[in-house]
Amino acid sequence: MSAHRGAAMLEPSFDAFHAAVHGYPPLPWQARLAERVAAVGWVSPAESSLVVGVPTGLGKTTCLDIAVWAMAMDAERAPGDRRHPRRVWYVVNRRLLVDATSERAALLADKLADPSAPPVVTAVAARLRRLGGTGTGPLHVSSLRGGSVLGLRPPDPAQPAVLLATPAMFGSRWLFRGYGTSRGMRPIDAALAGVDGLLLLDEAHLSRPMVALFGPADTIDPGVETVLPNGRSRPQVVTLTATSADDGERFDLNDVDFAHPVVRRRLDASKRTTLAPLTDVKRVAMALADAASRYVSAADPHRSCLVFANSPTTAREVFERLEDLDAEVELLTGRLREPEAARVRARILDPLLGCPATEKRATLRSRPLCVVATQTLEVGADIDVDHLVTETASVRSLIQRFGRLNRLGNSDGSAVILHGGGGGIYEDQVDAVWSTLEAVVAAGQGTVDLGPGHIATVLGPPEDDPIDAPELLPSHLWEWVKTTVEPPDQAPVEVFIDGRAEPNATVDVAWRAGLRSDADAGRKRLWPTIGADETVEVPIGEVRAFLVDRQIPAFCVAADGASVEDPRPLEDRDGVEMPKIRPGDSLVLDAADGGYDDHGWAPRSRAVVDDMRLRGGNTFPLDAVFLGNVLGHTPDPDLSAALAKVADDELEQDDSERADITALALVHDRLATASRTDEGDQRPNIPDALAVTDPSRWRLDRPPDGRCIVVVPRLGGSQRSAPVRVDAFDELSFEVTGDPHLAGHLTEVGAAAGERASCLGLDPSLVEACRTAGELHDLGKHDPRFQRWLRPAGDGGEALAKSALGPARSEVARRASGWPRGGRHELLSLRLADAWAAACSGHGPEVALDHDLVLHLVASHHGHARPSFEPVADTTGTPRTLTVDVQGVTVTVDTDLSRFETAQPARFRRLCERYGYWGLALLEAIVRQSDHAISGMAAR
Repeated sequence: MSAHRGAAMLEPSFDAFHAAVHGYPPLPWQARLAERVAAVGWVSPAESSLVVGVPTGLGKTTCLDIAVWAMAMDAERAPGDRRHPRRVWYVVNRRLLVDATSERAALLADKLADPSAPPVVTAVAARLRRLGGTGTGPLHVSSLRGGSVLGLRPPDPAQPAVLLATPAMFGSRWLFRGYGTSRGMRPIDAALAGVDGLLLLDEAHLSRPMVALFGPADTIDPGVETVLPNGRSRPQVVTLTATSADDGERFDLNDVDFAHPVVRRRLDASKRTTLAPLTDVKRVAMALADAASRYVSAADPHRSCLVFANSPTTAREVFERLEDLDAEVELLTGRLREPEAARVRARILDPLLGCPATEKRATLRSRPLCVVATQTLEVGADIDVDHLVTETASVRSLIQRFGRLNRLGNSDGSAVILHGGGGGIYEDQVDAVWSTLEAVVAAGQGTVDLGPGHIATVLGPPEDDPIDAPELLPSHLWEWVKTTVEPPDQAPVEVFIDGRAEPNATVDVAWRAGLRSDADAGRKRLWPTIGADETVEVPIGEVRAFLVDRQIPAFCVAADGASVEDPRPLEDRDGVEMPKIRPGDSLVLDAADGGYDDHGWAPRSRAVVDDMRLRGGNTFPLDAVFLGNVLGHTPDPDLSAALAKVADDELEQDDSERADITALALVHDRLATASRTDEGDQRPNIPDALAVTDPSRWRLDRPPDGRCIVVVPRLGGSQRSAPVRVDAFDELSFEVTGDPHLAGHLTEVGAAAGERASCLGLDPSLVEACRTAGELHDLGKHDPRFQRWLRPAGDGGEALAKSALGPARSEVARRASGWPRGGRHELLSLRLADAWAAACSGHGPEVALDHDLVLHLVASHHGHARPSFEPVADTTGTPRTLTVDVQGVTVTVDTDLSRFETAQPARFRRLCERYGYWGLALLEAIVRQSDHAISGMAAR
C-alpha cells in the first residue's frame, strides 16, 4: 500500500471532515493534497517549499481546512514525533482579503467549537484539544491588522491556531519588529511567527522580497534546529498561486481533476473580451464608468458587473460617476476601516443580494449590482460576476481579475479592457500586455476569450521585476533580536519585507474625538488603546500631504501601544517641510480634522469622522466630545447635566455616587438607542453587545490624568475581537483574577510552563528549565517596597503577586511605597534565582538544568533583558538587601535597581547561539504566556 493510500485511511478522513463542515465534498485535487500532507507533510525534506499551482477559482483557501485537519491527525503521535506545525499563517498582500479569508477560518473555528456539530467535526475538535493550549476553543483564529489591538495572538505556543495577516504584519513579527505591537511583546510575536508555523502565502509574487529572506535567515540563525524537532523550528512555506514559477516542489492538477465536471466547467468558462483603447488618458475614470453603465443598463436585475481600477483615486471617481445609476453600486478599496469594509463585503457576498461564487444565483435584487474595486479584490475574493470592466494591468493581475468573471462557468461572461497608456502600480508592464492583446485580437474576430483555459496562453508568462531589497546579513538579525534597547543605527525591517520602493510604504491611521484637546491638557494615554477596527492603511506620501495641507499635527502611537507621542518634528523632504513619520507607524488624528467618509480614506473630506473606539477594548472616556461624536452631535441637555454632576468635585460622597450611577445609566440608554440607524441597520461605531450589557455592572474609574473612564465588563464579548494585552509594565500586577498570593502563583505558573513545553515535544531538559523559570519568575516581588505597592494598607500577611488596587490608583501607591519609577521586579528575581542556582550547584533535579537559560527566562518574563535592563535611579531602598527562602534554600541579594546587571548581555548572546534567535524566543513565550494565563491576562 502506498504512503498516500495509507494516509487516506486516517479517521476521520479529510473528505468526511470537509463535507461535514461545508456541506459538500472536496474537489479531487484538494483530497489528493490532504493525502499527501498527511503522509509526507507539506514540504518534503528535499525541497525548501511547496507551490500549489492550482488555477484561480478552484478553492485554494481549502488549504486552511487541510492544515487544520492534518494538525488534528498529528495528535495520534507522541509530542516529540509530531510533524505538523501548530500555527497556520495565511498571508496575502491585500489587507481586506485578510479579513475576508478570516471569515472562512472563523466558520471552521465555530464549527469545531460547537458540541452539537456532526461527529466527524467533534472528533477532529477532540484531537486538536489533545494537542494542548489554553484557548477557549479547539482552534484559535486571529486577523492581524493595524493598531495596538491586533485581534488576538494565540494565548500560548501550544494552542492550535490560524492567523491571517499581510506580509508586512507577518514579516515584521517574524523579524522581531512587529508593526503595531509593543516592544515588550515583540519576542513573543517573533516566536509565534518564526517557530512551529505553516506559512500559506497567497500569490507570493506580491511578497517576493520577504520570501527571499527565508533561506538567508535559516543560514544565519545559529541554532535553528535545537528546540523543536521535525523541521518545526522554522516556517514551512507553501505558495498558493496559479501564476508563479517559484522554486520548490509543485502540486498541480492532474487528469483526474481535468475530468471532474466542476473543474472542467470552471476551466472551460467563456470570457469574451473586447479591447477599448483610449485617446485621452485623463478620461480613464469616465471611460470605465461609461463601459460599466452600458453593461448595467442593459442587464436584468440578477446580473452583476465588476469594475477594476488601478488606483483608489480612479476607483472613487468611477464610483461617484455611477452613484446615480439605476443599480446597486458599491466601492471597495484597501482604504476602508474594517466596519465599513465588512458592510461592503457582506453586501457583495450576500447569497441573495450579492454576487458570491455559489451555484445559486442572486434572486432578490430589484436592480443590477455594480462593484467598483482596486486590486483589493484581485486575490482570494470568492465572487462570480457576469461582466467585467478593467484597466490594463500586469499579466498576473489580469489573470486574477478575470478569475472573478464567470468564475463557476454558469453564464456567458463578457469583459472590456480599457487602455489609456498609464497603469498606476502596473506602469512598467501595461503597454507590453496591451500590445500582446492587440496582436491576438487583430488575428481573430475582434474579441479574445480570456477564460482559464486560454488566458495564460494568450498573455504569456508573467515578467517579474528584479527583487529590489537589501541582502540580509547576520548583523541585521543580531540587531533586531535586541528588542529591549533598539540600536540607533539598526536597519529598517520594512525595506527587507517590501523592498526599497517608497510608494508602497504605508502607515495606519485612526481617528479619535477630542484628541487635540486631550493633548493640550497633557493627556497622552489612549483610552482604550487603538483597536484594529479603528485603523485604515494609507500610503505614507498621501498622509504627509494631508497633514501639511491641513496644517495639523501627527500624533503617533508610542512604543508601549497605550499612549501617543508628542507631535513629530518636521523634516525637509525635497524642499518641503513634512512631519517625520515612518512606514509602519500608527497615527491618530482628531476626528474633527476629517480625511475619511463612508467609502474610506478621503483626504478632501472635512466632515467629522466617526470615532470607532467603542468597538474594541472595555473602556471609554466619559467625555462630552467623545459621546457627542458617537451619538451624532445631537444636543442632549439631560446628558450634559449628568456629565457636569460627575465632574463636580464639590459633591458629597453619597451624591457623587448617585451622580455616577445616573450618568452611566443615561449613557447606556443613549448608546443603546443610537446603535441602530433609522432604517434599522447597526451603526458601525456602536457594537450590538453594548446595548445588552447591564449598566449596573459598569463602573467609573479616575486615572491620574483626571478624566473619568467607563469600564464595561467584556465589551464586545467576542473571542476574535478581544484586545491583545501589553505586559511591559508592572501595572498588570494590579488586576486580580486568580490566586493573588505569590507562592501559589509561582507554583501554578511553573506547572503551566512545564505542561506547555511538554505538549510541544521539547526535550525534557528544556521542559524542566521552563518549569523552573516559572517557579522563580516573580521572586523579586518579595521586596518590601513592592509589597507595599501591592498592599498600601500594610496589613502584612502572605506575600502577594497581584493586587486588587487597580491600575488607576497604582501610581499613587507606587510613590508612597518607595519603589522607583521604572524599576523592574524581574531584575531582583534574576538575582535571587542566580543565588539559588549557585547554592544548588551539583545537587539539582534529576534532569540537568541549563542555569543560563533559567536565569534568562526569569529575567525576560516581561520582555526585558534582551540583552539588558536599563538601570533606574534608586535612592529609596532600605534595607539594601533582600533575603528570601527559595525552594528550601535561603539566599540574600542586593536590591539596588540602579546597578547594571553586567552578566546578562553575554548570557543573552550565548543563549541565542545555543538555541537560535527564534528558539530562544519560543522558550520565553512558553514561560511568559503561562504567566499571562495564570494571571488571568490570557486573551479571552
